[in-house]
Amino acid sequence: MVIVIPGQPVAKMRARIIGKRGGFDPQHKVKNFYRWVMKSQKRNAALSAAFHVSMYFHFAPAASWSQKKKKQALSGFLKHTSSPDLDNLEKFVLDCANGILYEDDRQIVSQCSCKIYSDVPRTVLEIELLPDKSGSFQ
Repeated sequence: MVIVIPGQPVAKMRARIIGKRGGFDPQHKVKNFYRWVMKSQKRNAALSAAFHVSMYFHFAPAASWSQKKKKQALSGFLKHTSSPDLDNLEKFVLDCANGILYEDDRQIVSQCSCKIYSDVPRTVLEIELLPDKSGSFQ
């Protein structure tokens, strides 16, 4: 299953608790958009077996960069080492997918992810079911 979410990738923000009864989630609108895209692109029920997930975070080069630097970034010679952190990007996407693409994120047994530069900013999520001991997919 492949899910493509358009737009600049979003990282999970730190939890902020306001008042005694909890706080307001400042990312609720973006989370709702991610969930809507995931629901519209999924083809089956939520996965209930073990699976591998790959995440690719495509960032647009900075508008202030020279053409030479943009070309280096888009060809892969320049790596995306600036913010946001990769683990926060992963957390945001996996939290949004919880209960939609899979029952719970504890089913993820392996994952791989990377940040790259691209002309088209987006987040690509690939989920691959893993076979059980008998070699079948649950």
